[in-house]
Amino acid sequence: MISAILLFLMIFNIGQLTVKKNLAEKYYNDKNATTRHFFWHSLFSGIAISPKIHEKYVCSDIKFEDVILFNDIPCGVYPLQFPEKSEFYKTLFYLQAKDSTSFHAALKYLHDNNLNEKLGLVDNSTNCCKEHPWNLNVERYEEILKKLYFRILLNDPLEFLYMHLVIKPLKFLYEFIKYAFYFLNGFKINFIFTFLIFIGALAIQLFSIISIKIEKELTEIKSYKQNYLIETIFFIMLLAGSIPSIVFYPAAASGIFNCAVALITLVIFYIKKLSTNHQ
Repeated sequence: MISAILLFLMIFNIGQLTVKKNLAEKYYNDKNATTRHFFWHSLFSGIAISPKIHEKYVCSDIKFEDVILFNDIPCGVYPLQFPEKSEFYKTLFYLQAKDSTSFHAALKYLHDNNLNEKLGLVDNSTNCCKEHPWNLNVERYEEILKKLYFRILLNDPLEFLYMHLVIKPLKFLYEFIKYAFYFLNGFKINFIFTFLIFIGALAIQLFSIISIKIEKELTEIKSYKQNYLIETIFFIMLLAGSIPSIVFYPAAASGIFNCAVALITLVIFYIKKLSTNHQ
């Protein structure tokens, strides 16, 4: 277990270093550039998928002036997208979280509260990205979105619960199913590289199924009347992996891969358990 944790941390840190190392120079030298989404930005973007919340907290018929780049979001346009579909259907399958909604909502908040502030920053020390959307006052931006998020929770609790208990779990399942197609499509784009990884992983899994002995562990688990203990642990891991998608927004990069790994591991263990019981 300890070795597995250390391996995970090593891979995670290598991934972080790889991202930093391969950043374009203009981003690497820009102290305002970021390689991740912010906490309240992601929370608000996920809930602003709702047409009701979007029309109340995001849209505005006023053109805002700021350094950051974004498209104006006038009221009445968003709910009319995909008019042939019901609101439930298009919210589930068509409407997706967008960075621009959070940017626009923050600027709308400043305007509605008569706050003479600018979110965008201009850094004269570098020629990079002076009008890039992420070149902004992050602390103030996150503070505003935090206020808006809790305002939605207090003023629109039914829509808040509907999004988190109905729409987001269903969107997560939809994204989880789509992930399989994305994975298979990867064979077309990077066939050799992906194929070698797949064969290597499959070989390790098959070796584990054949070689690892679990008769003693299964006997001990059964003696404690916990026949499905291991399956329960993997199922909890699967649920834990889905939390980011439910709390923030469902996407391929929001816990879907973790859930896929947990599900595959659960299936492998179940196959091994069945083969052991039939020996």
